Amino acid sequence: MAGLFRLPIEIRDMIYRDYVAVEGGYVCDTDAFIKGKLKQADGQPICLALISTCKRVAKEMHGLALRVNPITFSTLCGDPELRQLAQRFDRLVYEVMYHRRQNLRMSDSKETYTKLRLLHLRFSKLLDCLWRRNHIPPFTMVGPYGEPASAVRQFLKDVMKEAAPSYPQRSETYTPCFRRLKGFGGLDKLASTLTSYEASLEPWNIISPDEMDELSIFAYGFTGLPPIFPRPVKKEADRSERRFSAAASAIHFLKSLPSTVRCHLRKLVLLENKQAVPFQECHGLGLVPFCKENPLLRIERRVSLWNNAFQEFRSSTFPIQTPQHQYEQLVSQDKNTLDSSLITASVASWIMEALELAPAGMPASSFSLLLDGNPLPQLCTRIFQSVVQRDLCWQSAMSEVMEQGGFPDYGTMCHFKTEVDNDEFAWKGLPQAMKDIGSGNSIVRFNFDIGEPLDPTRLVFEHRNWTWGWAGMVLARARHNVLGDRAASA
Repeated sequence: MAGLFRLPIEIRDMIYRDYVAVEGGYVCDTDAFIKGKLKQADGQPICLALISTCKRVAKEMHGLALRVNPITFSTLCGDPELRQLAQRFDRLVYEVMYHRRQNLRMSDSKETYTKLRLLHLRFSKLLDCLWRRNHIPPFTMVGPYGEPASAVRQFLKDVMKEAAPSYPQRSETYTPCFRRLKGFGGLDKLASTLTSYEASLEPWNIISPDEMDELSIFAYGFTGLPPIFPRPVKKEADRSERRFSAAASAIHFLKSLPSTVRCHLRKLVLLENKQAVPFQECHGLGLVPFCKENPLLRIERRVSLWNNAFQEFRSSTFPIQTPQHQYEQLVSQDKNTLDSSLITASVASWIMEALELAPAGMPASSFSLLLDGNPLPQLCTRIFQSVVQRDLCWQSAMSEVMEQGGFPDYGTMCHFKTEVDNDEFAWKGLPQAMKDIGSGNSIVRFNFDIGEPLDPTRLVFEHRNWTWGWAGMVLARARHNVLGDRAASA
C-alpha cells in the first residue's frame, strides 16, 4: 500500500475509478430486490475488497462506486409473493380512489371553496360544478377532464380532506366496485385522509406484507383480497399478473439508504419493460424528493411501448373487474391486434404524467422519459404517423373551432366543453407536447421517428358546417388493427 500512496491523488483517483467501474453498472432486478442486494450487470456479486485494505483507502474511495456506476432497476415480476402483494395493494389503492370519486362532497364553507380554487386552478370549473350541484361529471381512468390522472386524484384527495369535517362518516355500509358489502368503514376513513395511513397509499410505494395486512384489516376487516376478487385460475400464460414498477423499486431502494449515501448516486435507469400497478405512469412523482435532495442525480425512465404502454391501455379498458375476469378477457383477445383507437391515449398518459413532474418540483435535467419502440421502431414510426399524428390533428382542429366560437349546434358544443370528460380528445396540451418532443425541447423522447404534425387548418375549413352527427363520426373515427398487414404476412 505504501507504493500506492506515493502516487499523486489524481493518479490514485484514476486507479480507484477503474477498479470500481463495472461494464453495465449495477442492477436491481426481482432477484436482487428480494435479497436486498445490488449485483453487477453480468450477474456477479459486487466486489469492493480494495476498500477494506486500510482506512485511508476506504476514505478516499468512499461513495465512489455509486458515483461511477449507474444502477438499473427493472419491473418486479415472477415472484409469487410480490405478485400477490402487488395485486392486494393495487386493489386497495384503486378502491380508495374510487371511493373518493363516488362519495365526493363539497364543504358549505366559502372559505374552503376559495382555498381549493387557488390550490387547483385548472379544476376551477369542476369546483364550480361541485359547489352548485354537489357532484361532478363522471370521468374515465384515461385522461380525466383533460388533465393527468394523478392531478385529478390529488384534486379528489384535497376536496375530501377539506370537506371531511363537514360530513359524518358513512361507515356502516360501503358500495365497492362490484357489490354492496358491510363493514367497509375503514375505506371511508382512508378516502377521507383522516388516518395515519395516507402516506402508505401513494401508488409508487412497495409496502411490506405486514403493512398490507394492517391496511387490509383497517379497510376490509380481514387480510388478503376480498372474496369477490379471486386470483385467476390459469389456463394459459397469465397475462393479468400484477407487478411493481421499476420506479417503485428504485424509490424503495432510495428510501432504504441514508441521505449520506444517497448523495453519491449519479445515475438511475428505470426499465419499465412490463405492465405495473397501480397507476404506473405517475410513479415519477415519488422520485421528486430524492432529485431535489441530490441535484447531481440523473434518472432515465425507459418504457417499452410493445410490452408495456400499448398493453397497459388495453388492460385498463376494464379496470374494475376481477383479476379472473380480466385474465379471461385478455387471453380471449387476439394477440396480433392493436386497436388504432387506443394508441394515442396509451402513449399520452405517459407523456402528460412526465410533464407533470416539473410543476411538482422536479429539478430541470434531473429526469427524462424514453418511450422505446424496440424491437420494431419502423412499425412504430408508421403507427405514429398514421394514427397518433392524425388524432393530434383532430384534437387541434376541435380546439381551434371551440376558440372561434364553438360548433353550429348545441349538442356538439356541450360534448366538447372542457369540464366534461371524454377519453378521445381529453389531453390538454398534448399536440404542443408532441411538437416539443419532435423538436427536442422536452424531457420526453422517442427512439424512432414520430412523423410530422398534420395541419388542422384544412380540417377546420373543410368541415366548418358539420353538426352533432359529424362529432359522433369523429369520436367513432375509423378503427383498425394497425398490426393487420404484419400479422397477415407472419
